[in-house]
Amino acid sequence: MVKLQSAANNQFIVAADGLSHNQGLYCKGGTPVSFEVVGPLNNCVLRVVGQELYLSYTDATGAVKLWNTPEGANYQLERQGNGTYAIRNIKYNQYVWLSGESPYLTRRGDKTQATGQWRIQGLP
Repeated sequence: MVKLQSAANNQFIVAADGLSHNQGLYCKGGTPVSFEVVGPLNNCVLRVVGQELYLSYTDATGAVKLWNTPEGANYQLERQGNGTYAIRNIKYNQYVWLSGESPYLTRRGDKTQATGQWRIQGLP
């Protein structure tokens, strides 16, 4: 079980509107979403513990959300030198990054910036 914490604002990813299909995710106060890392770190999906919901995104804006299928949501968790990880979508070769309290998956994601770095509690 892992929890994702932004290096930019030190908040965890939460499902403020509940754990359900097509719900947006945020990095703000609340109960952190617990994910299972399914597969190796270089090609994994992040599934909500006990649910068939996956860390995904919307094609229209790139906003990170929960989706009921892992299609297109395979990631490589890339360890950074400062103890954080970059979360790279394998299909699009883009990184999850934070804008305000909202995570996105777009070309603007930069693993060298705090906005594109994540502490993944629960990984060795």
